[in-house]
Amino acid sequence: TIDDVLCRTEYTVTVNPNPISNSVNNLIYCDDSSDGDDSNGFIETIDLESQNATILGVNQSSEDFTVSYHLSKEDADDTTKSGLVSPYTNNIKGGEKIYIRVLNNTTKCINTENSFDIKINILPKANEVNTILKCDDDSVGDDKDGIISSFDLSSQTTIILGDQSPDDYTVTYHISQADANDTTSTGLTSPYTNTVAGGEKIYVRVLDNKLQCFRATTSFDIEVAPLPILINPLIKIEQCDDDDNNDGVSIHNLTESQLIISSDYENETFEYYTASDLNTSSLIADPTKFQNDPFNDSVYVKIITSNNCYRTSQIDITVAASQISKTFMEDNNTFYALCDDSTALNQDGIATFSSDILKEVKQKLVASNAKFSAQNIRVTLHTKSEDALSGENPINIENNFTNTTPTMQPVWARIVNIDVSTFECLGFEQVATLYVEPKPIANAVTIAKQCDGDSALDLDSQDGKFPFDTSSVQSTLVGTQTNVTTYYYLPDGTLIGNELPNPFLSPSQTIDIKIELASALGGVNNPDGLCYDTTTLEFVVNDSPEAYPVTVAPQCDDGADDTDGFSEFDTSTVLSTLLTNPSTGVTQSLDKYTVSFSYKDDKGVSQTAATLPNPFNTKTQTVTVTVTNPLNTDCVVTKEIKFVVNPLPLFERADNTSIVCLNLDPIPIGVKSSDSRTYSYTWTRNGTAFPTNIAGIDSSILIGLGGEYEVTAKTTDGTNCTRSLKITINESKIATVLRKDIVVKDLTEDNNNTITVLTETLGIGDYEYAIDDITGPYQDETVFEKVRPGIHTIYIRDKNDCGIAKIDVSVIGFKKFFTPNGDGYHDKWKILGIRTDFQPNTKVYIFDRYGKLIKELDPLTDGWDGNYNGKPMPASDYWFRVNLEDGREFKSHFSLVRAW
Repeated sequence: TIDDVLCRTEYTVTVNPNPISNSVNNLIYCDDSSDGDDSNGFIETIDLESQNATILGVNQSSEDFTVSYHLSKEDADDTTKSGLVSPYTNNIKGGEKIYIRVLNNTTKCINTENSFDIKINILPKANEVNTILKCDDDSVGDDKDGIISSFDLSSQTTIILGDQSPDDYTVTYHISQADANDTTSTGLTSPYTNTVAGGEKIYVRVLDNKLQCFRATTSFDIEVAPLPILINPLIKIEQCDDDDNNDGVSIHNLTESQLIISSDYENETFEYYTASDLNTSSLIADPTKFQNDPFNDSVYVKIITSNNCYRTSQIDITVAASQISKTFMEDNNTFYALCDDSTALNQDGIATFSSDILKEVKQKLVASNAKFSAQNIRVTLHTKSEDALSGENPINIENNFTNTTPTMQPVWARIVNIDVSTFECLGFEQVATLYVEPKPIANAVTIAKQCDGDSALDLDSQDGKFPFDTSSVQSTLVGTQTNVTTYYYLPDGTLIGNELPNPFLSPSQTIDIKIELASALGGVNNPDGLCYDTTTLEFVVNDSPEAYPVTVAPQCDDGADDTDGFSEFDTSTVLSTLLTNPSTGVTQSLDKYTVSFSYKDDKGVSQTAATLPNPFNTKTQTVTVTVTNPLNTDCVVTKEIKFVVNPLPLFERADNTSIVCLNLDPIPIGVKSSDSRTYSYTWTRNGTAFPTNIAGIDSSILIGLGGEYEVTAKTTDGTNCTRSLKITINESKIATVLRKDIVVKDLTEDNNNTITVLTETLGIGDYEYAIDDITGPYQDETVFEKVRPGIHTIYIRDKNDCGIAKIDVSVIGFKKFFTPNGDGYHDKWKILGIRTDFQPNTKVYIFDRYGKLIKELDPLTDGWDGNYNGKPMPASDYWFRVNLEDGREFKSHFSLVRAW
């Protein structure tokens, strides 16, 4: 009610119903690889919108209502949040809760009370398994078609499941990946017959019986391995008897037959048995050295592939005699020799023979019997008889051959006939001998280096030749060896002889030496010729250096301390002078020689250096110089270089004069020797020569002026060393004082009369001052205070004894009283400080206390006696006025005292 008026407002409130949100089941998925990992509990294919229809039901249209999905209730309640998007990837491993918001698009009312879970179930494990390998058999067709019926696929189940229980998981096997992914397919059954010759891939599915999640990512191969392919299931070997008894027993290398048993023998394993049932007790341990039963024997062979599949074969053995002649080597001269390959000091009886030698032996062997040239004949050479018998370790005659038995190597031959099914031995015998002859030893020989000219026999020290003593060369070279011949050659190959001449005049050179040993093998060809060793002998003739005289001019002691015996020498030309021939001007190169100077430095420490310091600060000393040929340090020459430092004169002042008075007569100054030597002296003043002026004496002079005097002493012993001494003489003189130089302050109010001396024009001296007494006391101060009135004398004395000047000074003043009683004391009164030469024209007037002029006083008189007109004036104070001549006027009073 407002002012008794009833007012009313009506509102219509509409309450809209919330949308309906029907409950939905949880979304359950099996983990997959949509995120790149099928075992981490995350997938990227969650379809949230698949729940929309159930949530809205049949009565709410998707055009009128919007369903959104959220990770929290708060997010669902916040209508500004748009919600999750499908396909959705869960944020939490294994799944999470999803909150539902149903929005009425018209009223904007929402329902957020519903939610569901996303669950990601893990997949079963499916462990990797190996290939199932089976040898081919005739269970289907024949044993060569690659098809068998005995593959047990279920044998892989335990490994595939690992620690997973077969009660909870089912493993099935499939012919394709698509079939494995099809859960309606029950898979293959065991035993399984492969459908592809040689084998195929099998796909595995592991199903979780409870969750119905499965993994089908594992597979394995089934493979049918082929059996060996035999060329001959039965072969015959006819071996040569290995001795002269023909007992029908020999050593056999059964492995040689492999190439005629199987086509892939290089990739297969062969086992040999003496029993047809291949029992292990009959296994032949070393088939390369099998000894047969006499004359005839059988061996049973098991041929095994790399997949352990096998077939069997049989070898029948017969032993017969060799068809190679026992005299083959003598008949065909198959004896060969070479010199040892190693250095003479390390010989081992080993040499490398040309492949042509062994080829020649083989050619002679084949030519010795017509049977040996048939097409299927194999001829091999061996280093050992047992290898030749078994065929093992044949020599590769295409390569050069190095003997394995030192000094003498037998070569054995094996000749076999290899037919399609027969292995026949035609020959077994030693067919050649290879000898390795020793080399002689050229023992090392040396001869000492020599310096050119360093021998009485060497008449030219500059020709680069030296007569070497070679007396011990030959015996050192040969030592205790016999049957040797030696040869000596110049570097150009010219033969010097079988021995060196002694002495042997030679320049620097290296000669070659060869030593040959006579062969001990008669009739055996050695393509190297006689075995030999070589060495060299070096002759070295080194240049001998030259060192030429070096003269260094003596110097006088100098430097900051010219009494220490040191002087600095210029050594810049010392080295070149030392190395330069003064006659030819040719300088020896420092590239060929080393130079060392031995000296003591300025601290007295011994030094050795390639050069002298420059400047060289030294006392008197002898420096030793060594010039050496670095190629032969015995080639050396030494020189001495003398450095002489002469002492300077030693003298001192003969007096201690330092002042000359200009107003007095000249005075002497001089010096005297401080040692026993005699010197000559010269003088200068301010840099200008000052002649001596005392007859017969040059050590002293007379001076009347100040300045810088310098006296130079020079030795008279021929060294001409000089030393100078500076003498500074200051000037002084008596003061020149005038009245203008005096300032007087008198008649002061404080009664402190002062006299001041102005020094500006007094003179050049060093002055001191006294008042009224010529004897002093003197003071340095120029002001005198509390000076009594009167005439005073100021004395100015030169401290250097150049004299005393004086001047009288007037101080104006008066006495305060006088007593005219005739006792001779203070009998008269006057103005003090006035004299005929000090203001004589001054006027003085005396008045009584009433101002009456009673006396005009002459200032030059003795003063007023206290009378007026001849009568004594009474004791009283009297006044006066003074008009000084200098224009000043002053007034005051004094007392006349009677009865004193």
